[in-house]
Amino acid sequence: MGCLKLAITKAPFLGLVLLLTLVSILVPLPARAGQEADTWSKYPIPRKGKAGDWVLTGGGTSVTAISVAFDGTIYAATEETAGSPLNGYNLFKSTDDGYSWKHLWKIPARDNPNGDAKVIALILPRWEDADTLYLATQYNIYRSTDGWEHITGLSPPPSTSGTITDHNALISSFAVTDYEGTHLIVAGTRDADPFDYGGVYFYDESQVLPSWADLRVGNDVAGNNYDVLAVAFSPDFADDRQVVAVVTDETDTIVTTKLGGGDWGDIVGDAHLLDPTSTPWAATKASLVFPADYDSDASGNRYVQYVGIDVDETSGGVYMIVGAETPNDSVVIPLFAPAPVHSMAIAGEAFDATIVAGLTSGDVIFTFDGDLWIPSYPSPSAPPAKDAYVALGGFYKSGYVVYAGTSGDNGGLARSVESGASFTRIAFISNDLVTISDLAVSPIYSKDGTMYMLTVGNSDDTMMWRTTNGGSTWDLVLTEGQVMTLESGSEAISPRFDKVAISPKFTSDTTVFLLDSETGTIWRSIDNGFRFWPLKDKPPTMDTIASWAIVGNRKVLVGDSSGNFYKTKNEGASWSHAVATESGFSSMVLSPDYDNDNTILVGDDDGRIYLSADDGETWENIRALEKEPDHSYAYPSIHFQDDEVLLTYYSTMNDPARELKIKILPVAWFYEPEV
Repeated sequence: MGCLKLAITKAPFLGLVLLLTLVSILVPLPARAGQEADTWSKYPIPRKGKAGDWVLTGGGTSVTAISVAFDGTIYAATEETAGSPLNGYNLFKSTDDGYSWKHLWKIPARDNPNGDAKVIALILPRWEDADTLYLATQYNIYRSTDGWEHITGLSPPPSTSGTITDHNALISSFAVTDYEGTHLIVAGTRDADPFDYGGVYFYDESQVLPSWADLRVGNDVAGNNYDVLAVAFSPDFADDRQVVAVVTDETDTIVTTKLGGGDWGDIVGDAHLLDPTSTPWAATKASLVFPADYDSDASGNRYVQYVGIDVDETSGGVYMIVGAETPNDSVVIPLFAPAPVHSMAIAGEAFDATIVAGLTSGDVIFTFDGDLWIPSYPSPSAPPAKDAYVALGGFYKSGYVVYAGTSGDNGGLARSVESGASFTRIAFISNDLVTISDLAVSPIYSKDGTMYMLTVGNSDDTMMWRTTNGGSTWDLVLTEGQVMTLESGSEAISPRFDKVAISPKFTSDTTVFLLDSETGTIWRSIDNGFRFWPLKDKPPTMDTIASWAIVGNRKVLVGDSSGNFYKTKNEGASWSHAVATESGFSSMVLSPDYDNDNTILVGDDDGRIYLSADDGETWENIRALEKEPDHSYAYPSIHFQDDEVLLTYYSTMNDPARELKIKILPVAWFYEPEV
């Protein structure tokens, strides 16, 4: 690599020229009159691991379960699939909305016989009690009543194929309910071997020597009828003693219920889930939720349950179950199919509930009425992440807070404050920050602390971050490859953005732009970066976009690598064209009084400065930066400051010797006759 020197000149005709050798340092701009002495401080950016409060975890991590308390305490279960980026921890706790985390617990080696144990569910039996937490892996169930300071491992449910720690016998689901001052637990198991089955088991903590009792799902001993995919207590279990299970015999998928001491299905009819062609199908995973007004009396009109299923990660859907008394089957109403469902969460009453479904694809869908399902945009992850585990927090302004954990690279913990309409990732992001490719700072940064940053991670995907508090916390807003739903309802894939810009009228229009220089694709957000859509059309150039300037939320100026200038005033619906420079654009800047004087200043790759005083319709080469015949000059960058202009550019006499020069010129210099 050649030598690079820095030359700083105060012009015109200032004799001081400072030459410094650059190694790998940031060089402050020269001090301005009336300013404080120049100092540089390290700006806080997202960091990896414990030192960065687990914002980034590198590759090979997953968030497998989440539970949220009334006071906002969040528990997140994590998994490492490569190396030990989480230092082996499987449970974390946050009390500041997910921006900092305390690591709590690792799955004991003795309870991880096959090395594949992971947390499948976290349950807070009472939402208002943030300290009492139950946790299940596929092999064991654990309990803490003091915020996981002290942990009790319960004896695992029995298994018909040996012990539950047998690789083929797994806990698939569990539920906990308060009952007369104690807790009751119900667990469902499944056997991974074909035509071997699991069961539903009941555990009463009030017993002196509590043990698991077989609830005989299918009205026979466990292991004879069904694998259990999901199990739940009725919200009113203290009164109705109802347990509900989603089961499969590897041919059919059935929702069955047990009330009190009766048999399964003897009071309320079973519900048989069918595929879109009305054919039975065998689910491999299921979720079960109840609306707030649920009533287990099937003779009324409030026996409504919602079930989501996954069939081998290829098909599935969400169903409404309306109870019917035997001998009739309960009514099954398909709500959304086919889409494999990994998890569900609900708030509100039946037929008018907010339902959020996490999909095995890593995406999220939600509905307010059960009829219209809307995909989240942006989703909580980007490919190849999968398995969205969703949990509800409280109500925030216009919607519920939804947390979603996803597994694999480009996954992590994401948050939505709009009932799942859009997500930003905030923690355990399975990626890294390798390079920073661009920054955009709010024009009122001193007041709003807003900055956007484009980075590239170890996945080689471009990521866009946003801070609204001067870097104290960052949200990952968008990742290359994310599926985005456009205003038309069609879908598009987020391209490889390399430039970000904020509207100069950001205070009022909250508009942010993203550019893919190679393709000329420009995307725009009018809600401070929550949602982006492409402009109506891109500039009609076959070359790379080398420079751009944002005028407002509808008007964009671009210059390409061949010196062509393009302008749109209508969100890309049409573009005007002019030839501006003799070589490619290196920079473009608007006059501080652009709204009145329509003046644009640009630099080209050969070190020339061009000016347009009519909003880009015509251009003139106004001045040469220097005229040394044995030097060449390139890539000037321009910045207006008060009545002066700051320029940086390269000066080369013979390769590999190069200089990076900085000049400060009065604006009037550009209009003076060249001598």
